Amino acid sequence: MQNLRNQLIAGGAVLLLAAIGTMMNRPAVQAAGGPSVTIESPIPLPVTGAVAATQSGTWNVGLTGTPNVNVANPATAPALFLNVNDPGRIPYQSTLAASFCQLARCQATFTAVPALHRLVIQHFSGFAEFSALPSGASAVLSTLPLSFFNAFILSTPFPAANGFEVDFDQPAQLYYVAGQQPVATVNAAFIASAEFTVIGYMLDCTVAPCAAIAH
Repeated sequence: MQNLRNQLIAGGAVLLLAAIGTMMNRPAVQAAGGPSVTIESPIPLPVTGAVAATQSGTWNVGLTGTPNVNVANPATAPALFLNVNDPGRIPYQSTLAASFCQLARCQATFTAVPALHRLVIQHFSGFAEFSALPSGASAVLSTLPLSFFNAFILSTPFPAANGFEVDFDQPAQLYYVAGQQPVATVNAAFIASAEFTVIGYMLDCTVAPCAAIAH
């Protein structure tokens, strides 16, 4: 009888130790000041549905399509912008004396417009001298190669030290594309010399495409 009791005690001790061991193998998570939580799962925990992201080089965020951008600057702090057609960006002024005077005319040819640019002439002025009083005189601003021009009738010449002189100052609106040259001419009898000034601005067609000119 004594042996049976000892066997039961020993068996109970084994079962108790097994239960304690099982509980010790289960990880417990306890929040600060909270109850313990037992995780019924192998360690480490399996994770599903996650995407691993690791950086390789410099990160870049790309935009697809043509997104709209809203500028929320108030009127007291307006956003800065560039007006590519502002006449003040590349102002232009050139003065030339006539390169030759013959056959009742004096003419000067200006430098060609640079590549990928457009010249806009807004003012044409100058003077001409005559050895005798002409019956009439006109000034012409054209292009080389010749494609279009503006002609102006000059006022009556007035007496000057070397004969007669006429001054002129006319508004204009002429466009010269890359490679073209402004050509200024005074047509009149007895003409001896002339000088021309053209004023306007240049457009850089690499900053923004220049629209086609309608003649």
